Amino acid sequence: MGLNKSCRMLLFCVLVVSMQAQPTPLADQAARRLALDIFKQLIEINTTDSVGNVTAAAEAMAQRFRDAGFPDSDIQVLGPSSPRPDNAIYELSDALTRIENYQFPFELNPITRAYYERQVTMSKPQRAADLKAMLRQPPDMAAVARLSKDPLDNSTMHTTCVATRLSGGHANNALPQMAQANVNCRIEPGHSLEEIRLTLEKVVADRKFATSTIARPTIKVQFRENNNQLLDHGSDRHSFVPPPPRKDVFGPLEQVVAQMWPGISVLPTMSTGASDGVYTNAAGMPTYCVSGEQYERDDIRAHGKDERVEVESFARGVDFYYVFLKAVTAD
Repeated sequence: MGLNKSCRMLLFCVLVVSMQAQPTPLADQAARRLALDIFKQLIEINTTDSVGNVTAAAEAMAQRFRDAGFPDSDIQVLGPSSPRPDNAIYELSDALTRIENYQFPFELNPITRAYYERQVTMSKPQRAADLKAMLRQPPDMAAVARLSKDPLDNSTMHTTCVATRLSGGHANNALPQMAQANVNCRIEPGHSLEEIRLTLEKVVADRKFATSTIARPTIKVQFRENNNQLLDHGSDRHSFVPPPPRKDVFGPLEQVVAQMWPGISVLPTMSTGASDGVYTNAAGMPTYCVSGEQYERDDIRAHGKDERVEVESFARGVDFYYVFLKAVTAD
């Protein structure tokens, strides 16, 4: 035990002598004083989560870099936690509100016009009057506005863009550096993806900052491919306007419907989604989608988590397709 204790004491002495033999250079002493000053400055700035300000500490360090000769372009302070008017989430929310309140122009094509023409005799007096007024040239825009209150009519007569997903921020105690929203658009035939993207870009533009030097988050409108890749430019290809109803298709269709569902009218409709007709119509082949399945008009669950079709409706649909295909291909 005595030997071990002596060894420890000897080692300690050697260290002390070594430190005294090599005094700290003046440059190192200056660096230590600077480090201590910086540390003291940071400690004295309240940066606690609840009431502190991390930005103040970041700005203090940024000022030290400026004083040391670093250019402003090399100094960036990110993630502020103090409230400021140029908040990315607020800016995005405002942009989405602009999209919500924007209505694309009213338009009809050969299919949607036939759809509404056939509805006139089937509708209640007020709707029938609005349909007649809407079908006139030029259309009665007051009637269009009343009809547009119905979501199905609105999406039939207008391109629609609605927010479907939202994300933003990186911490509960810091202002967001980024906020992002997905906006799904159902585009009327005859328009390009880029045309709609540019329209949304104009809609979300914040004009009050157009000539201002105030820094603010940038709202960027991009096009999302089916593989989720984001592009700054959408396709310039215009989709084809659907062809008008053809007698050799709708004639047999009306006969089969009269046999299977007496008293039911046939209405040509335009899907507010999409189909492979976008390719076949473009190739010069008039394309129609004919459905023989029955469903409730107010219970459409396409793309939902609970998509469904009644068993009997499916079975009747099979019967319908067999009879209709024989009728439409008969000489």
